Amino acid sequence: MGAAGAALLLAQDKAVFEGRVADSLTGLGVARAAIHLAPLKDGQPGYGGRAGSDGRFRFEAIAPGDYHLEVSARGYADAVATMVESGRAITVLSFTAGQTIAGASILLDAEAVVTGRVTDAQGEALTGVTIVADQVAWQDGIRVFNQAGHAEVDDRGEYRLKLLPGRYYLTANYTALGELFTEDPGKPEMRTGPLVLDSPVELRAGQQLGGMDFKLPAVVTYHVRGTLAPFRRPPGTFLVLLRSRTHDRSGYTAAGTIEKDGSFDIPGVLPGNYSVGVLPVPRFTTVNIPIDVTDRDMNGVKVPAMPLFEVRGHARFEENDAAIPLSAVKLDLQQLDWAWVDSSPHFSPGQDGTFLLNSMRCGEYVPRIVSQGDYYLKSVTIGGRPAEGGRIDLRNGPVGEIEMVFGTGTGELTGTVRWPDPVPGSEATILQASRAILVSDGGTTGNTGARDVEIDPHGQFRFRFVPPGRWLVFASPAFDAGLWQNADFVKHISSRGAAIDLDKRAAAHAAVEPLTAEDIERAAGGANR
Repeated sequence: MGAAGAALLLAQDKAVFEGRVADSLTGLGVARAAIHLAPLKDGQPGYGGRAGSDGRFRFEAIAPGDYHLEVSARGYADAVATMVESGRAITVLSFTAGQTIAGASILLDAEAVVTGRVTDAQGEALTGVTIVADQVAWQDGIRVFNQAGHAEVDDRGEYRLKLLPGRYYLTANYTALGELFTEDPGKPEMRTGPLVLDSPVELRAGQQLGGMDFKLPAVVTYHVRGTLAPFRRPPGTFLVLLRSRTHDRSGYTAAGTIEKDGSFDIPGVLPGNYSVGVLPVPRFTTVNIPIDVTDRDMNGVKVPAMPLFEVRGHARFEENDAAIPLSAVKLDLQQLDWAWVDSSPHFSPGQDGTFLLNSMRCGEYVPRIVSQGDYYLKSVTIGGRPAEGGRIDLRNGPVGEIEMVFGTGTGELTGTVRWPDPVPGSEATILQASRAILVSDGGTTGNTGARDVEIDPHGQFRFRFVPPGRWLVFASPAFDAGLWQNADFVKHISSRGAAIDLDKRAAAHAAVEPLTAEDIERAAGGANR
């Protein structure tokens, strides 16, 4: 066979993908949209390119296999791709040798724009203000707000904020906390405080929302004064900080310099509930003190300081004849205090089961297994007493010896996603959910936290090394670890999952229906009530 014949056969083994990228509202083609086929398996090539001026594209000579479809364009949200003949959402394409997928319609949602003006209590335009858009998320079972976008106010007090379609909470906040002032001699200090809009803003693709104005109030502020005790400040300059204990969306913090004698004075503090601590610095740690600022200065606050300390412990398998070496188990300690998170110590027990963690800081931690194998964390005790919720409480410094007991005999859980209204003869594998999620139901200890794996293009998934116990299985468009670790959220969405009882060294199979974004938002809203 000649070179031309070989090239023809090679081309016949490849696939073709062509279609058009369009604006979901206008239907007009999106010029120069970036399209990427990312392989699901290592060793496969990826393919990338841009649409033409009319939004049309064509990929030739695609190697058979499964690919993530990723599309982006300036001024648009991430792509939601739909096949014209089925009208159903896909995120993964499965190509076979010689296959042609034609007529793919990829619809992009245009960004929304919010505009408005910021003034002080007297209606004068303000500068140095940032408008922040937050979205709800979950972190260690706590409802928090994650910044999704921001815009600076110009010299006329006006702002223009671009956002993807969705639900947002808006806040106006001084970039540098605002200047202190007093309205009359001898009166308390004041500053222009933040303004938080309590009602969310629902934005549609391409929406232009004007008139979102902010009139920032003048707020009386106070001082928080105290000392580090019993140790004085080591050499160097660093700060003592106040951070909100209530996860205030304004992101308000206040800071003061620690003087040579260990004293500090934090001015301009707004009323609120705070945690007082020191930025992590070498050689020492502080116990974080809760304080409530109401209607007066707070004096004499003592922040206990101590050198970094060590934590000793011992690990063992419940079964004395376990063939797994303890050194193969890799763990970390996840710090739970969101306001003072440092780094998570990673460690493995020695062959004799002992472990030593140096340079620990005050805080509350939960141990997690980060390696994979036929083992799971069954119990945690501190000084011979069970650790409540498996948590290791170091908020006040060192504690007694920690014991961790591992169990063996994990099982395997496989699953299938039941797609509603299957479309026969579709040219592409349709995937509406991308992650399978496994959550403990009823207090199974196991590996802490929810777990997720990818759903393959045929709707199959597999969890290995699952501890015995009762589990809930879900198929979801995405995985937010903090959200799925929230017990209230799981309770509200449990009816949409499959419940599985897994015995030691057993295998089980679950058939699940895919969740929608609306299902998740509804459950998250119920958990927040």
